[in-house]
This record gives sequence, structure tokens and C-alpha cells, in this order.
Amino acid sequence: MCQVFLLNLGKWPVAQYSTIPASVSASDFILGNWLCELGCPFSGLVAKKQESGHDLFLHLRDQEDRHVGLNYQTGNVDLQIPGSYYDDNRNGTSRIALIELPANASYTVDVDAAFSQLSLESYNLTVISIKPDKIGQFNVTATIPKSTVQHASVQNGTAQTHLSGTLDLDPNVLSPTSKGKYITGYVGLPAGFNVSFIDPSSLRLNDAIPLVPGTRVTIGDHDSDGIPDLIVKFDRQIVKTLFTKPGNYTLHITGNYVRSGNTVPFEAFDSVYVR
Repeated sequence: MCQVFLLNLGKWPVAQYSTIPASVSASDFILGNWLCELGCPFSGLVAKKQESGHDLFLHLRDQEDRHVGLNYQTGNVDLQIPGSYYDDNRNGTSRIALIELPANASYTVDVDAAFSQLSLESYNLTVISIKPDKIGQFNVTATIPKSTVQHASVQNGTAQTHLSGTLDLDPNVLSPTSKGKYITGYVGLPAGFNVSFIDPSSLRLNDAIPLVPGTRVTIGDHDSDGIPDLIVKFDRQIVKTLFTKPGNYTLHITGNYVRSGNTVPFEAFDSVYVR
């Protein structure tokens, strides 16, 4: 048994494929047969979520808040973005595909645990975007607490993910004459992302200052919120070179979360006052 796919490619002629086995989903067909390599005249996106059960739901929204995915109120699938497809095999794998990806398009890909049966679920998310001049891809394995949502993004038509963490610097009031040796940073990640998978060698304060060589990197719960923090140290005298006059300064830390061979960058911010 075969099926027919009709793809309306806008200014390109309508393409008809009539010998596709019924077992092939629309998004698998697009990914395997239509999305092409660099230099092709088309563009598109595929997001794929995999889990061991069937408790998590995949959604995609654009900058106009148009939605692709299951509508919890109606029980139907929304396909509000033109050229979008959604399929779910009811066994832990769901996919969303777009057959057109404008150059300046921005999308949010959500994994939603609103109906999770467990307090913590594991999943894998892969997002691939293809434009004539660029292929973007990321793959992340993570855990998600029940009743929460985790996000990935496609910015300017390119798939990427960037975790937003938390940073608490101590001390956060600095004096030019202080002789203290270190500034301690307490780094947190969103629920479901374990700080033990942060690569300490990747950490930089304001894109320039690494951890103090030879200092221990430990895990604790600095703010007693039940979520582990990575505890790191920066050279206080080097950090003070970032400041030119008294006042408030915003510092940011960047680094990589590395798990199962996948690397996801993260960043976090905190403010300090210089006397």
C-alpha cells in the first residue's frame, strides 16, 4: 500500500510523490527525500522527540505564536504554521516538520511534561534546520520534571539551543583595595539538567576569565532550594580589572553542558557593585 504526498513549494512547482510506502511518515519523507544538502534551493526544519514511554508532548511556535502540536483543549492537532506537519507514533516518538524556513524565522521547540506519569522523565530531542547556505543541528538528552516545559530555539532560520542558567557571585560587593583571593560563583541549570555534566574547562566569566587553576570544583546547594549548584572560583584580582569606575556591573558566565556526547552551551548572569 502506498500514499501520495503533495508538496506546495511556493514559487517552485508542486511536487507529487506517489510511491511512498504507507509506513513512511510525512516528516520522515521530508527529512529523507526532500531536505537536501548545502546549495539546494529549498529550506526546512524537522524536530524529533524520543522517550521510552508516551508522556511528553512536542510543540513548535513561531514569533507570531502560531502553534504546531496537540491542542490540549480540543484534542486535535494544530497546524497553524503554513507547510507544517505533525506525527506521533504513540510509542514515544513524535516529529514536527516545516517545509519552508524563511531566512529570518524564529521558532521555539517545546517539550512539555504536563501529563507525565513520573516525577522525572528522560528524553532525547533532535532539531535539524536546512537553508541553502547553512545546516544547523543540535541533539540533547535531558530529564524533565513533571508539569514543566523545556525549550529549544531556531533563530534566524538556524537550529540551536542555549540553556539559561543561574549565577550567584560571592562577594557581590567589591572594593578596589580588597585583598581577597577569590570570587566564588554558584552556577545552576534549569530543572532536569544536572550541573555535574558541566565541563569546568569551558567556563568563562565575561568570555575571558577561566577558573583559577588547581581549585576544586564542587557541587552543593548554596541557596537551599533543593537544586544542586556547581561551585567554582575566579581570581578576584583579575575580575577587578573588568571595572573602570565605581557602580553596578552585570557579569555573565558561559560554558558547556556535555552529556552522552552532546554539547549544549549555557549562560547565566549576576550583578556586582564596585565601591
